[in-house]
Amino acid sequence: MEGLDAQLVNVVRSAKGQGAVPTMPQGGGWLMVEVGGATSEEAMAAAEKVVLVAGPVDAMVLPAGPEAKRLWQIRADGAGLAGRPASGGQAWPGWEDSAVPPENLGAYLPDLEALMQGEGLSGLAYGHFGNGCVHVRIDFPLEENAAVMRRFLEFLTSIGWEAPSSDERLLAQPHCHQYAVIGYDKDLALLDAMGCDVEVSSGCCGLAGNFGMEKGHYEVSVTIAEQGILAKARTDPDRAILADGFSCRTQVSDLAGRGSRHLVEVIADALDRDPAHEDA
Repeated sequence: MEGLDAQLVNVVRSAKGQGAVPTMPQGGGWLMVEVGGATSEEAMAAAEKVVLVAGPVDAMVLPAGPEAKRLWQIRADGAGLAGRPASGGQAWPGWEDSAVPPENLGAYLPDLEALMQGEGLSGLAYGHFGNGCVHVRIDFPLEENAAVMRRFLEFLTSIGWEAPSSDERLLAQPHCHQYAVIGYDKDLALLDAMGCDVEVSSGCCGLAGNFGMEKGHYEVSVTIAEQGILAKARTDPDRAILADGFSCRTQVSDLAGRGSRHLVEVIADALDRDPAHEDA
């Protein structure tokens, strides 16, 4: 299940011409759902049932073939063009792994759009909506005013927020952006202030975006994970896993069958348990 909106479709149309975008259902956003079956007829019936249950404004059901391939090509072309949003400015990485539970995605997307608009920013959203994952590169004016790209923890600090108490034992897998650019010191400082016992898994989780999913990379990806996060998880299985990156959480789930949480979820769980934050 993949999602995209009219902004991304318009960018594809502008860059590749009107012919690059076939006729689409009415609306400003689309879910592209691929279903299967023992036969083509069975697959088409399953697709019709999805439409019936979803109750969209409009829908289009296509069998496998050239027409369906043209629709999926929009998603492929859009991913390559999303580095430069409709504003024409330069968009930056750092939010590709924005993710929420799939059932919360409907509320999250307009909130994310409102947040960007409130800061005078824009980005082209698309992603694996069936998994609650949203890819979007945002046109932060880093060359003029990098302060607009404040991290979540910096925002909490700026409003004088008091961390909840927690005695949780955590195994943390920092995201590659944290290793390479923004650091992990503030995350650790917050977790220490909460009272958490944290062990950090140094190095990459092995998935690295789509690296581990590409042909010829699987064995390398698994080896990296086995030497890092998976080895530590087996050594101390009672530690809950903290991983901000969607790829990191996917790797841990697929290879170890373990769940993991984002820092925000760890904080939210601590707030629920801390009597001093009953109104939080």
